[in-house]
Amino acid sequence: MSENKLNKETSPYLLQHKDNPVNWFPWGKEAFNQAKQKNKPIFLSIGYSSCHWCHVMAHESFDDKETADFLNENFINIKVDREERPDIDEIYMEAVQLMTKHGGWPLNVFLTPDLKPFYGGTYFPLEGQYGQPSFKDVLSAISKFYDDNKKDVEEKSSKILEYLKETSRSTSLLKLEQKLEDNALNTEKLVENLQNTYHKLIELLEIDADKINGGFGRAPKFPQPSKLSAMLFSNNKSNIAHALSTLKKISCGGITDHIGGGISRYSVDSHWLVPHFEKMLYDNAQILPLYAAASCIIKDENPFLATNLKEAAINIFNYLERDLKCTKCDLYFSAEDADSDGEEGLFYTFFQDEFFAVFKDNFELRDFAINFFKVTLNGNFDGTNILTIPEDLNKFCKENNLSLEEAIQKKTEALHFLFKEREKRIRPALDTKCLLSWNALAVTGILQTSIYLNNNDMLKVSLKKLENIFNIFKINNEYLHTYNGAAAKINAFADDLGYLLEACSEALLLTGSNALLKEILNIVKCIHKNFVDPIEGILYYSSHEEDLVNRPTKPEDNVIYSSHSAIFCSITKVIAWLGATDKYNLLSQSEHKMLESLALIAISNTVALSDNVPIACAQMLQKVKWFESKNIIIVNEDKENFAHLEYFHKIYSHFLMSKSKYFIAGNQLNDKYSLENISEYSKQSMGLNNKASFSYCNKNGCQLPTDNLSEITIL
Repeated sequence: MSENKLNKETSPYLLQHKDNPVNWFPWGKEAFNQAKQKNKPIFLSIGYSSCHWCHVMAHESFDDKETADFLNENFINIKVDREERPDIDEIYMEAVQLMTKHGGWPLNVFLTPDLKPFYGGTYFPLEGQYGQPSFKDVLSAISKFYDDNKKDVEEKSSKILEYLKETSRSTSLLKLEQKLEDNALNTEKLVENLQNTYHKLIELLEIDADKINGGFGRAPKFPQPSKLSAMLFSNNKSNIAHALSTLKKISCGGITDHIGGGISRYSVDSHWLVPHFEKMLYDNAQILPLYAAASCIIKDENPFLATNLKEAAINIFNYLERDLKCTKCDLYFSAEDADSDGEEGLFYTFFQDEFFAVFKDNFELRDFAINFFKVTLNGNFDGTNILTIPEDLNKFCKENNLSLEEAIQKKTEALHFLFKEREKRIRPALDTKCLLSWNALAVTGILQTSIYLNNNDMLKVSLKKLENIFNIFKINNEYLHTYNGAAAKINAFADDLGYLLEACSEALLLTGSNALLKEILNIVKCIHKNFVDPIEGILYYSSHEEDLVNRPTKPEDNVIYSSHSAIFCSITKVIAWLGATDKYNLLSQSEHKMLESLALIAISNTVALSDNVPIACAQMLQKVKWFESKNIIIVNEDKENFAHLEYFHKIYSHFLMSKSKYFIAGNQLNDKYSLENISEYSKQSMGLNNKASFSYCNKNGCQLPTDNLSEITIL
C-alpha cells in the first residue's frame, strides 16, 4: 500500500508536505519504478519552502482528501524542492515555458513513466476561477487523455524532450567555431566580438529603465542586481544616476524591511511598495555590494545620500548575521518565508492601533513615527501598513520643523521600539538548508562590501564563512550542494562551483593565500571533470545523473547571474594577476591551459544567447567589458605580514568612476593563510602607517610603482 514517504527527507519544503493525504514520493528510483510497473503518469510538483503560492496550493489541494484520493488513484506523485534539485527544476521549467509560454512556482508537471514531460502549469486553484480550470478538472482531463492517447503522449513528450536537448547543444563551442569558421577561436577574439553586444546591452537597459519609479520594466518589480550593476558601473552619468535612484527607492520602499533589515524578493507593484514578503539569501547577497559601491561613487557629490546607501548595506549585512545565520555551522540559511501564522506579511505589517500601542505613552515619538513611516488608518496593504520611509529626508525635516540630527535620532529610537515589539510576534518560518552556491555568493558580496566600506569586521566574517564552506561542503576533493544540520549531500552543481571559484578568487587577490590558488585549481579540475563536454565544448549545469532525461545548461544571467559569468570573471582575473605579478611559474603549462580552456568555454557558451538577448547576459557582458584591457592595480607590499584592506578601499574610492574597468590585487603569494585559517588575514594591524606602493598593469605590461595614486593613469 502506498503512503506519503516524505517524512525521512531533510528539505524543509518536503517536510512541509509529509502529512498531506497525497502519497508523495521523493524524486528517485522507487517512484520511477512504481510509475513503470503500474503504467501511470507521474505528477511532479516542484516548489520551495518560502513560496507563498506553493503554500496556497498545498492547503487548498494537497490537504484536500478528495483531490488526494484522485491523485493517489491515477498518478505517481513526486515532490521536489527546487533549491535542493535545481537541475530538475531547470529541465521541467523550460518544458512548461515551452508548452504554456509562462512559468513560476509551484511548478506542476505531468510526465510519462520514463520522465518525459507532456503537460504542465503553475498554480491551479482548487475550484475554477477567472477563466482558470479547477485543479480537479485538470487532473481528470490529464488522466483521461493519458489513458486514451498514449501514442500521442509519447510523440508529444519526445518532441519536447528533443527540443530541450537541442537547446542545450546550441551553446556548444564546437558549433560556434563551425559557425565562425575559425578553429583557432580564443577568448580574446570572443571578447572582441562581444564588445558591440555590450553597448547594445546598455542601450536596451536604457530603454527598459523605469525613469519614474526606478528599476526595469513594469510590475512585478525585481531588484535585478546584474542589470543594476551594469548601469552603476557604466561610463554614462544618466545610467549611474538611474542605478543610484533605484537603489535609493528600494531602500525607502516597502520591499525593504526597515525594522529588521534585508530586502524581499520582489515588489508586486511598480514603485517598490508592496513586497512579496519572502526574503532570499541570494537577493540580499547580490545587492549588498551594490549599495556599498554606490555609497563610494556618490560620497563626494552627495555625502548624505552616500551615508544612506552605506546604512542600507550595513542593515542588509546585519540582517544576514542576525536572522539568517545557522549557529551550528556559521553559514546562512536559504530564505525566510513570506507567511507567518498562516498569513502573508503578518510579521511585517501594522494596523494603526497596533502601531500606536508600540509607543504607549511616548506621544511625541509616536506622532513622529506615524508621520515618518506613513502609517494611516486605512493602511496601504489590506487595511494594514507596510512601513516606508521618506525618500527626501531634508524635505521631510523642513515640512516637520525638525533638524536632520533630530529626525535621525527619532528614527533610530522609533526603530528600536518597533524591533523590540515585533520580536514578540510569530516569526516567518526559515528554510534551514544551507546551500553552497548561495553561501559562496554571500562570501563574495560581503568581501567586496568590506573593501568598499573599509570594514574589517565584514572582511573577517566573509573569510570565516569561506573556511566554513570548505569544512562543510568539501569531501575528498569533491563538493556537495546542500547541508541541513547533519551532513552535506547531493553532488554540487555548476553554480555551486562557479560561485565558490569566484569567492576563492576574490579572497586570493586580497590575502595572497597559496592554499586558495591551489583550491582554485582543484575547483577548475572538478568543473572540467563533472560539467564540461570536452568534445562539444559545452558547460552543463549538472553532472551526468542517471535520473535526468536531459542535462540542462544555464548560461543566462537571471535573477542570479550564471555560473558562466562567475567562472569567466574569476579565471580571467586570476590569469591576469599571475601574469602581472610574474607568477606564471607557479602553474604548470597544463594547469594554465586548463584555466584558459574553461574560461573560453564559459564565455563561448553565452555567445548565441547574448547575440539574441543581450539583457539575458547582463553580468557576462560586464565582465567582457573589463577583459577588454585587463586593467589591474597591484598593491606592492613591503612587509611579509602587511595588511592592506584600507589600501584596497583607498584604490576603489579613488578609481571607482574610472572609464576603464579594473580590479585590484596584492602582489604577495604566501603559505601563511591555509584553508583553515584564511580569516586570520583580517586580524592583521590596520592603517596606512606601513608604506605600500601601487602599480598599474594591463595586457601590455606594468607601470613603475608609485605611492601616489594620482600618478596612476588608467588607460
